[in-house]
Amino acid sequence: MGIMPVYANDPRWTYARFKSTCPCGQRIKPHAPIFHYPAAKQALCETCGKEIEAELKAARTNEDNLNGGAAC
Repeated sequence: MGIMPVYANDPRWTYARFKSTCPCGQRIKPHAPIFHYPAAKQALCETCGKEIEAELKAARTNEDNLNGGAAC
């Protein structure tokens, strides 16, 4: 499998700095692990983040396979 480029606004795991609420309604406390979308300034709770991360990994794998694997 090839390595996908990483961009500044790609969602990633980090820790909450402030209180917030996930779109599912789960309250997020400071220092809790979150899946963060920098461009949208949106935080997902750990449960939702794991689901979305799995979907993103699957989409990247599919895209890599469609593009013929790793670039030379």
